[in-house]
Amino acid sequence: IVEYQNKGRATDCVQYQHILHRNLIYLATIADASPPRTQKPVD
Repeated sequence: IVEYQNKGRATDCVQYQHILHRNLIYLATIADASPPRTQKPVD
């Protein structure tokens, strides 16, 4: 994304920002749906 911004290719930059946003929302949805994990104490 930064490379496209630096090259002045705003259209490509926006396209990849949308993809990134969609992927982050997808991952957040999975994380919210997962049961909480309990951490084991470190010995």
